[in-house]
Amino acid sequence: PNTAPHPTSSPVGEMERMIDKLKAASPASSDSLNDKGSHQYRAMRWLLENENYAIYSNERKVQRWALATFYYSLYGREWRIQDGWMRKDSGEVSEECAWHGIVCDDVSGAVTS
Repeated sequence: PNTAPHPTSSPVGEMERMIDKLKAASPASSDSLNDKGSHQYRAMRWLLENENYAIYSNERKVQRWALATFYYSLYGREWRIQDGWMRKDSGEVSEECAWHGIVCDDVSGAVTS
């Protein structure tokens, strides 16, 4: 029997797959996704480090990335009210539809405003 370990997803491989997904969703962000100082890159790192990342649909990954990019671009850490924004999933508000100011469709979960 073959005792070689089964291949697993490496962090580098997962980042490359995520970059491809995000470039397809937002072609204008292509260069920024490779720039470690950009808001888009920081948002992608935050998303990839999320403990529930593997169970999110591609649409949800892109949605969370877009919101995280919005947060970083507009200096979210300085907002007076930032309830729920950019929390980890471990016991804190993490669903983007519960973030302050975000409204989602009840059926699809897509952000509507």
